[in-house]
Amino acid sequence: MQCTQHAASRSGFLTIRPVRTAEIATLLAVRSAVAPDRPETEDELRHLDAMLRARGLDPVWLVARIDEHLAGYADVVGTGEAQGVDVGVVPEARRQGIGTALWERAAALLRERGARVARTLWVEDTNDAALTFLRLGGFLERERAWTQALDIATFDPRRFAGLTEALVAQGIALTTLSAEGAGDAAVLRRIHDLHRTCLRDVPAGGHPARPPSFEGWIVQTLEGPGALPDAFFLATAGDEYVGMTWVERTGQGAVLKNGFTGVLPSYRGRGVARALKVRAISYARDHGYREIRTSNHAANGPMLRVNELLGFRKVAGKAKFEKDLTRVSQAGA
Repeated sequence: MQCTQHAASRSGFLTIRPVRTAEIATLLAVRSAVAPDRPETEDELRHLDAMLRARGLDPVWLVARIDEHLAGYADVVGTGEAQGVDVGVVPEARRQGIGTALWERAAALLRERGARVARTLWVEDTNDAALTFLRLGGFLERERAWTQALDIATFDPRRFAGLTEALVAQGIALTTLSAEGAGDAAVLRRIHDLHRTCLRDVPAGGHPARPPSFEGWIVQTLEGPGALPDAFFLATAGDEYVGMTWVERTGQGAVLKNGFTGVLPSYRGRGVARALKVRAISYARDHGYREIRTSNHAANGPMLRVNELLGFRKVAGKAKFEKDLTRVSQAGA
């Protein structure tokens, strides 16, 4: 893909060009400038790139500069008729047409890749600049979710005393990936199968969740800089894996992120998810973390209620948007 040049903005000449994996530090710099409240590390961004490629999602990273100064970025990810897009502009370069130029370049690339629909990542309700840009650009809200956070210092494990014992009485035990064998391919394939099964009825905005291949799942879940095999918890019934949850490190140091929680349909309603998450919270407390963050679809009432029972509070609403690329393009922001 060639570098794209545009007419000068009010403060200089704008260029947009792709960034290779070897230049990931440049992408990190502009993403950090756009969203300093959502810190990333270079290792995390390299892992994201590797994970997307392992899943066959063919990411393309674009960076905009005004003269020699980083001004914004755009990402295009995915295959098929619906593909993902993300656009960001550094605060001091906004309202100069840079976001529109990045979107137009990304939209052209999406069409070249055969996309008919562009879908965004999650956009928080407090991100007024992004919401205005999307709505003026003809994007429509597709689905909603909540970010929830737990202050570990407020968690009282005594409220859940006896939960594990109640499961044991039903023949259900809790263990960890480390104990089961994080390097055992047969074990990992069984856990991957559990994850795929649990994903089948996870709300996904009216579109079925697409589980990763085994190889992509390994990269996504177990090979990133945040992976914690001893904080990957499993529920077993005899020789069967019936539930899972894991937490992983983030670029925020004392904050963990809940990767995924799922239980086989036939074992739901027994307290398995709650027990798994209590175990994860206990791990976080014992290892000096101060907060766990998680995200759940607004339609996933059962998991939202489990989190609220554990003490998680809603800290941000967010939405994904989409745009029909077959229609005449509207003006951006």
